Amino acid sequence: MTQEARKKILVTERDDGVRSLFQRVLSNRGYEVETADRGESGLQHYRQFSPDLITTSMRLNSDGAGGIEQGVMAASSTPCVCEKKVTKDL
Repeated sequence: MTQEARKKILVTERDDGVRSLFQRVLSNRGYEVETADRGESGLQHYRQFSPDLITTSMRLNSDGAGGIEQGVMAASSTPCVCEKKVTKDL
């Protein structure tokens, strides 16, 4: 990807390790990545960063991720990918 064609992705994830992994992988693939650890701060980053895509964890809903999803849906057509973590052994 050329510098001017870089797409921007906002990663909203509470888990430091997962957030870091997303940032590293996406950056290595040529995306400009911004991260936030909570839904509410994710909404602030969204407004400042104007990403092309948002990833968020379903776990964040208990402390505000619903705010980022609802805020984004109301404000624009930015796609939002919600990830669900499975913590129970199968």
